[in-house]
Amino acid sequence: IANRGAAKRLTQIMPNATLTHLPGGHELNRAQPEQFAAVIQKLANQFNYQAEKLTVALIRCKLQA
Repeated sequence: IANRGAAKRLTQIMPNATLTHLPGGHELNRAQPEQFAAVIQKLANQFNYQAEKLTVALIRCKLQA
């Protein structure tokens, strides 16, 4: 948990940042790979959803221009 303070500060200064706490240890990807993979997949899905929304918005702007 030594990096928790730095992580909190980063989420305060980075636009649209979120902090996700993963209980389990220092090397969660080794200790609990299934849980780690599930969290990474969720984040990737959120990123893809936002990217799709942005793409649709850009297409609409081009069509209206």
